[in-house]
Amino acid sequence: MYLHSVTGLFQFGSFYNRCYCNSSVTGLSKYAYNVITPVDVGSIRTAWIGGFFLAAGAGMIFAGFVTLFIDPPLPP
Repeated sequence: MYLHSVTGLFQFGSFYNRCYCNSSVTGLSKYAYNVITPVDVGSIRTAWIGGFFLAAGAGMIFAGFVTLFIDPPLPP
């Protein structure tokens, strides 16, 4: 529950030392720019794939938890 807040604090506290986090994209909105080199593309793709599977896994665990406790099996 608090993971999102902690991640936001890490990002704005310069814990993640990446070019995107150090750029002013958040503050300048559409007027900002960020330079992504071809070397960064592999790392970005890996992070997106990993993030997708982590989110999908968390969603499946939550759906299983809700399914199990919404209509629990009755004792015989």
